[in-house]
Amino acid sequence: LSLFLFWWSMEKYPFELRATPIPVIALVGQGKFQNAIKDALHEHNIKALCYDLSDPIAFSSPPKRQNYDGYVAKGILKANWMEKMINLNSSAVAIIIPWCNKEGRDDKGRQWHTREPDLVIAVDNIRKNFQHFRNPNHIVFIITLATGINLNETTCVEKIGAFRRKIECGEKYFFIVSEDDLSSSALLGTTTALKELSFNYYLEEARRLKKEKDLLSRKLQPLVFVRHHWKVAFLSEFRNDTHAALKYYTSTYGYLRDIPKEFQLQAKV
Repeated sequence: LSLFLFWWSMEKYPFELRATPIPVIALVGQGKFQNAIKDALHEHNIKALCYDLSDPIAFSSPPKRQNYDGYVAKGILKANWMEKMINLNSSAVAIIIPWCNKEGRDDKGRQWHTREPDLVIAVDNIRKNFQHFRNPNHIVFIITLATGINLNETTCVEKIGAFRRKIECGEKYFFIVSEDDLSSSALLGTTTALKELSFNYYLEEARRLKKEKDLLSRKLQPLVFVRHHWKVAFLSEFRNDTHAALKYYTSTYGYLRDIPKEFQLQAKV
């Protein structure tokens, strides 16, 4: 009965307050490989959002200010920030590019030399939207070979190598996978790289907020000071860093109790 009452009482709160945050990754591309890697990421407790190459991808907004001089906060957190971080904003991207069939064409009959310019433009657009990431390498590229294609028996190696250099991607984050084997073990390298980049993103965001926090005046900007502690704690949960999350949540509620009276009417979560 007590467990039921606890569950019932928690149901009154928004999902983002009840759920344990897990990393969010964007899978850009088409084909059965997209579903295969989505399932593989799910096994690692990572949420994958599927997009087409032309779709806009939701990322967290870049920092809008260098300092908080004269800034008047309207509350502790902006509306829907937690919900967006849990459900929408991607921390890393996997761009899936199906290779040509045995006749050298894609499923629409186009040859590689006619597809490559459009792919380069699409990659460049995604990177531009990703510019606020301090590390530009939060993108993984995956070339998928159609069933029956042997990489060593075609000119794929030279063309794929030329494409990788054209998009300036290092070998560490560039994968070639055959649709003949889409098992979790075959995708382990890809999922591991995505998990690493995702964790790095949440760590970098937390570090950025810590640096901003150190420049804040707790007396003049109490709401922003509490906000930064809460965000660092929340971002730590995405990386399963329980120690850091507990430390900063505890600090958050401690500083929240100490907010001066003239700010208390604005203090809302």
